[in-house]
Amino acid sequence: IHGAGPDVEAYVNGACVGYAQDSMTPSEFDISELLYANVDTNGSYENVLVLKVQRFAEGSYLEDQDHWWLSGIHRSIEILSIPQVHIFDYSVDARCGEHLGPSHDTSPR
Repeated sequence: IHGAGPDVEAYVNGACVGYAQDSMTPSEFDISELLYANVDTNGSYENVLVLKVQRFAEGSYLEDQDHWWLSGIHRSIEILSIPQVHIFDYSVDARCGEHLGPSHDTSPR
């Protein structure tokens, strides 16, 4: 959920999966255990996502200080499927070799 609020409760197939406040920051919930794996083409095992958004929450006063008057779902919602074997986090460290001299220096001057 990329933006909903001031607070949001998320339900998948009738089960509560989480609660989040702060409408301008993303929220993530693991719903993998609650999804129906074999959805028929006629929709007899259709997965249902329900978001319950309140008009006011505990943080409404704080968000009101910088004039956010939005309630509801105001950014996109994604359901992401990640394979069991995947690359989760990586980094690249690209350093110049010793053979490069001052003529190849790319540092800001």
